[in-house]
Amino acid sequence: MAKQSRLNITSASRRYPPVGRCIYCGEQNKVLGDEHILPYAIAGNSLVLPKAGCRNCEKANSAFELPIHRKQLGPLRTVLGFPTRNRRNRPTNINLGLGNFSKFEVGETAVHVGEIDVPIEKFPITFATIRLGPPGILLGLPLECPLPWSAFVRLVADEHRSPFQYGANVARICAVNPFLTAQYLARIAYSYAVSELGYGTFQPLVLDLLKRKGGFFRHWVGGQLSVPPANKLSLHTLEQETVLVGPHKYVVVTLRLFANLGSPIHQVVVGQLDG
Repeated sequence: MAKQSRLNITSASRRYPPVGRCIYCGEQNKVLGDEHILPYAIAGNSLVLPKAGCRNCEKANSAFELPIHRKQLGPLRTVLGFPTRNRRNRPTNINLGLGNFSKFEVGETAVHVGEIDVPIEKFPITFATIRLGPPGILLGLPLECPLPWSAFVRLVADEHRSPFQYGANVARICAVNPFLTAQYLARIAYSYAVSELGYGTFQPLVLDLLKRKGGFFRHWVGGQLSVPPANKLSLHTLEQETVLVGPHKYVVVTLRLFANLGSPIHQVVVGQLDG
């Protein structure tokens, strides 16, 4: 495989009209910052909604965005040179945990081999997220109906970037947190829908999820179990549509982060247009 070039997001931003209130709590009388619909850490200034977030809600959103950017997407962002506001603190090496399975049987625990620090130019390109079926609300299911999720990892490795060193056959590269990932996807989808449709044009359905009120996310956050081939021409894709389920009209945002790596497609039911 040819050596992967580092990514540099330099395209001019798309700035929507300013909102003039926090899209998460409705606050109008405090200092309002710009909302990066796609977080700066994965897309630079690609999509910006001005004057749309108060400091309290920005802090609340950071509680789930920072772990995603530093742990789940940290190795990928470092290897590909994604934007950072703290470039001086960007590591030149990434920790890799190594282990061995002897039989690869269900229930077997890998034997820990050790930890090594790998230079970023030799660290494997890895994207980790969750793979989901459709959101429960689109299936007409009740809020607390349990629905499955599974981890999804896309590894791009060759002889120059193999994680399996020193005889190891298993490697710990990053961590996946399903609830934080769902919040992350919901925040992107909700802010995108507000940008496209306008604040107050629909009844929000995911604000409680963003504020961690309740432990369920599969009712609003889902996707497609089948993973399409990589879209080499797109880094991230976003689109919104109206979906009719019985008498209800829902605002649904379909997003695919890191489409160029062959990632899953996610769907978030961000709001309701009727009643």
